[in-house]
Amino acid sequence: IHLGTHLQNNSNPNDKQFHRLDDMVATTGTSFLGISFGCARCHDHPVDPMTTEEYYQLTATFWDQVKEAPQASKKRIAIEITEPRVLRKGSWSSPGAKVSPGFLKVLSRKEDSHWRGSAKNELAALGNWLTDTEHGAGELLARVIVNRLWHHHFGQGLVKTPNDFGNQGTPPTHPRLLDYLARRLIEGGRRLKPIHRLIVTSATYRQAATANTAPLKIDADNTLLWHWRPNRLEAEAIRDNILRAAGTLDSRMGGPGFSGFEVEEENVRHYHPKTAYGPGDWRRMLYMVKVRQEREATFGVFDCPDFNQTVPSRSRSTTPLQSLSLLNSRFVLQQAGQWAKRRRREAGADTAAQVTRAWELALG
Repeated sequence: IHLGTHLQNNSNPNDKQFHRLDDMVATTGTSFLGISFGCARCHDHPVDPMTTEEYYQLTATFWDQVKEAPQASKKRIAIEITEPRVLRKGSWSSPGAKVSPGFLKVLSRKEDSHWRGSAKNELAALGNWLTDTEHGAGELLARVIVNRLWHHHFGQGLVKTPNDFGNQGTPPTHPRLLDYLARRLIEGGRRLKPIHRLIVTSATYRQAATANTAPLKIDADNTLLWHWRPNRLEAEAIRDNILRAAGTLDSRMGGPGFSGFEVEEENVRHYHPKTAYGPGDWRRMLYMVKVRQEREATFGVFDCPDFNQTVPSRSRSTTPLQSLSLLNSRFVLQQAGQWAKRRRREAGADTAAQVTRAWELALG
C-alpha cells in the first residue's frame, strides 16, 4: 500500500494526503475484489452497489498509514482534514460528516464491529473482512485471485476484465468453473501452488494448438477453450530464461532488489540504463527495482506494464524492435558469451556436441 504514486514535493499537502488515500483504496478494490472503488469518491457509485460514505469509511481504514508534512517545498501549509470525513464532491475543501472505518455492506453479512472488534489495528480488520468466506468478502476475493491465475496460464481470464467484476465488467464465460476453482482455493487454505498444479495438469491446459481454421469462424477468441492458444513469454520470463540458459541465473529468494539503471543526481535525478553488468544483476527480473518514469532498456519493448498503475492485462505484441533490442543489448551479448563458455565447458571441444548442447540449453 506504500508503493503507490506520490504527488510532487511542491504540491499542496492536502492534495497529497487524499491522493495517497485514494490510491490505497482504489488499488485494494481493483486488485483484490475486482471493484472500481475510486468511482465512489465524488458520488455514490453509478453502477455498482457502493456509496460515497462507504468509500470514505475505507479511507478511514488506511488513515493512520498517511502522514503528510504540513508544507509544500519551503512553504508551510496546514493540513485541513485531521480525522476521517466524507468529502463532498471529492474535495478536501468541502468536508462533510465524520466517518469510522468500515466495509462494503453488499459484501458483509455482519456489522463492521465483527471484524474490527478483535483486530489489533484497522488494516488487520480489513484483512479479516477480505478473507472471511462466511460473512465477508472472502468468496469474491477467491474468485478474483483464481481468475488472475487462469489469466496467467491461458492469456485471458474466465472473467476477461480481471480488475472489474462489477456491472461494467464482462460476465464469466464459465461461472461454475470459476466457483469450483474458488472453492478449491478456499478449502486448500488459500495456497496458490495447488491451484497452479490443478490448472496445468488439466486436459484443457494440455491441449495442442491447432491449424484447423474451421472452428476459428465460431470462436476465434478461444472462449470455449477448445484448443491451446500460444502466448509469447512475458518480459520477465524471457530475461530469466536467458540467464538460465547461460548458467548465470541467481535463484536466491527474497532480499534486496537490483536496479537496471544508473542514477546521476545533481538537483534532479536522471536515470540512465546500465552499461556494465555483474552477478548482482543476474537475479530473476522479479527483483528488479522499477523506476516509474523509465522503461527497462532491453526488455521494456516486451510490453512491460506501466508502473504508475495496476495493469490487469498486459498486451502481447511481437515486433522487429524486440529482436533488434536483444541483438544490440549489452546485457544479452554478455549472457551470450557466458552461454558459449558454458556449452564449451559442458560439451568439450567437439563442435557437433556443442551445437547439440546449445540447442538443449536454449530450447530443452
